[in-house]
Amino acid sequence: MTASSSVPGHPLALSADDRAQVEAVEQLARRGPGSLDTLVAGLDATSWAVRRAVVGALARLGTPAVAPLRDVLSHRRDSEARLAAAVEALVASSGDVEGLLEPLAEDSNPAVVCDVAQVLGRRRGRRSVPLLARLTVHADDNVAVASIEALGRIGGGAAVDTLLAALGSGNFFRIFPAIDVLGRCGDPIVVPALLGLLSDPFYSLEATRALGRTGQEAAVPALVGLLRRGNDALVRGAAVALVDIHEAQVQRFGGARAVQGALRSDADVTVLGRRLSQAISGADSAEKAALARLLGWVGGPDAAAGLLKLLDGPDPTVARAAASALADLGSDADAQILAALRDGDSARRRVLLPLVGRKAVSVPDVMVCLEDRDASVRALAADTLSRIGDPSAVPALFARLVDEDPRVVQATVGAIQSLGSEGTEALALQAARSPDARLRRAALRIIAYFGYPRGLDVLLQAMRDSDERLRDAAIYGLPYIEDPRAVDALLSAAAHESERTRAAAMRALGQTEKRPASPPRCWGASTIETHGCATTRASRWGS
Repeated sequence: MTASSSVPGHPLALSADDRAQVEAVEQLARRGPGSLDTLVAGLDATSWAVRRAVVGALARLGTPAVAPLRDVLSHRRDSEARLAAAVEALVASSGDVEGLLEPLAEDSNPAVVCDVAQVLGRRRGRRSVPLLARLTVHADDNVAVASIEALGRIGGGAAVDTLLAALGSGNFFRIFPAIDVLGRCGDPIVVPALLGLLSDPFYSLEATRALGRTGQEAAVPALVGLLRRGNDALVRGAAVALVDIHEAQVQRFGGARAVQGALRSDADVTVLGRRLSQAISGADSAEKAALARLLGWVGGPDAAAGLLKLLDGPDPTVARAAASALADLGSDADAQILAALRDGDSARRRVLLPLVGRKAVSVPDVMVCLEDRDASVRALAADTLSRIGDPSAVPALFARLVDEDPRVVQATVGAIQSLGSEGTEALALQAARSPDARLRRAALRIIAYFGYPRGLDVLLQAMRDSDERLRDAAIYGLPYIEDPRAVDALLSAAAHESERTRAAAMRALGQTEKRPASPPRCWGASTIETHGCATTRASRWGS
């Protein structure tokens, strides 16, 4: 019983009656085989929690409990809940289940034999393989399918041989589960048999999926061939299978390029890109994500166009896969990305902006995004312009310094500082004299970052402003101006009536190596030298 079972009000909490019954089951289990009849009767309990306790108790009792549970399977089949509980107890039993249960495989009731096959398969005992192999050719299809699935759980060479034989049975209902199980076994020996089914229209799609699940590189050439000649459903199935094989190879060997190499060595990758793009219509999310990855590996203009179709879907997993694939395409996708950026909505721009290449030709289309209604897009556009590194974007960035969203202003200031330009100083000085306090603050940060000597006058003017944030921005920049007047201004600010301004000034003084134009006059304290600047221990300055 979990801890949550005893917490009142918890969704998994047991009622008082259930707790009492579970405790009674535990007491019966401690008495041993003498309680078997009572415990088996507990398989009919209406509470799943009580049935679970009964299943655990019977499993722990081992071999003595197997015969009564076997009798439930053969003679008491009027309750699905009871049957399910009996099967679970047999699967988990520590006793000799196989020895007592295998004779029941000769029962005349196919449903009983199906339960036997299920138990034996879930126990994964090798001794049951010969029996289950015989049952795969049972007259009843349900028994045969249950045995095929059981062999798939057990695995091993003998099981695989039997499953391969089932492919030649000619029975539609048995071949399908055999294909599925063979694909999941991961044994390379099954690949030729599955490849042989690709030409059969009844089984080609299921065989394609199974080949992907094998994770075997030997299946790659045939699957690539399906991309060119198959219908849309087969193309989608082959795409998923190729991605499955790639992932399996990466997990096994830490890196694999077999799928990419096979795609790019195809005689006409343009045809592959077109077929993959055509198959997008009607694909589910998993298929779209696989198609996106293959399009990124194939490359070319058709691949880029197909990936752009996948960016607008409701599933973010598909959009991320398409964006990643577009990034893999590199310059092959630049023209399509810029066109989609120019004409797209905010959601599409958020995905595309990180993919824009570092080329000056991209700047005009990215600058359009600075006017997007979504603040996150505007901030991304500023970051992208910074990454491109073309100073021609600086004037447009200055226009965004008055954006109502702080994230955009932060990104814009960072972009201007990153780009620099011959015109940045003039634009910053002009903005620093603006009546708009937001623009002035941002401009002061830019002047401070570059340490423009011509910016000293606007910084000193801001020091006298009543806006505390303006004073902070100016104080931050003064240590970087090579002029003694900057130190004088900081020393004066250290006596300001605002505690915040005084603290900012003292921090700034610690960052400068310049001396003031005239020694400061102070009272009640001795001066000390810090970084070559006269400072004081006093809490304020006197006349």
